[in-house]
Amino acid sequence: MRRPAPTPHRRARAPGRPEPGQRWRHWLAWLALAMPAWPLHAAPPTPAHCARAQQALPSHLAAWRESLARRLRWPEALLTERVTVTRHDVICWNEGILVAVQYTVRQGWAEVAGQDRFPVLHTERRNGTPLPAPRWVPAGPIERLLDGSGHPELAPAELLNLSPDEPLALASRADAEARVLQALEQRAGRPAAVLNSRLLYRPPRQQPAAFAQPWLMLQATFDDAANRCGAGELNLVSGALEVREQPCRIPAGGGAAS
Repeated sequence: MRRPAPTPHRRARAPGRPEPGQRWRHWLAWLALAMPAWPLHAAPPTPAHCARAQQALPSHLAAWRESLARRLRWPEALLTERVTVTRHDVICWNEGILVAVQYTVRQGWAEVAGQDRFPVLHTERRNGTPLPAPRWVPAGPIERLLDGSGHPELAPAELLNLSPDEPLALASRADAEARVLQALEQRAGRPAAVLNSRLLYRPPRQQPAAFAQPWLMLQATFDDAANRCGAGELNLVSGALEVREQPCRIPAGGGAAS
């Protein structure tokens, strides 16, 4: 004769202890009480914040100037002679307050534009989570803001380690453009028209650790309908020049457009 299956033993529930199906609700309620209230969205700067940043602009510009002198490794006299601030702004937006400085660095007649932007007030942490209240950036060297802030656009490497006293090989920008255009026409065997040109600083191609030097970058067209264009790069100190033909447009599927 078979014995009936044993009934599983069940411990008596302690008084006040929730049923297993209800425990997760109690846990969420405890978590809500234990965690501090946290904003879901960052509060933008107030008009008072923006006014304070505007009043402190002279000190922010002084900190920027000290930073640029350290990055260029130039004494104050050379900085005054070669660097011209063309515009500065205090920018208030949802994620904080930025100071933007536009300027040029001159070598002979060549003026290369630069722009630095650095935060002075945050409304979010670096990981994007909102702060309970806007937070001012502590005073100090602004170079440290390059790493992780996501906002500043400090001078690129082309504006660093510049040689202060190298003379230019060309008398003017017009002369430099004419030299590049002539080399392009000789290469293509037909007239060319300048599309655009710009100046930048970078080291010589074979000497990446050398002082950066000013270059003229030029693009020209030979026959736009036939998709024939060209480009040239001229070192304004050494006079070294490289030119090449290239298509004016690259279609989405790749290859030169016809």
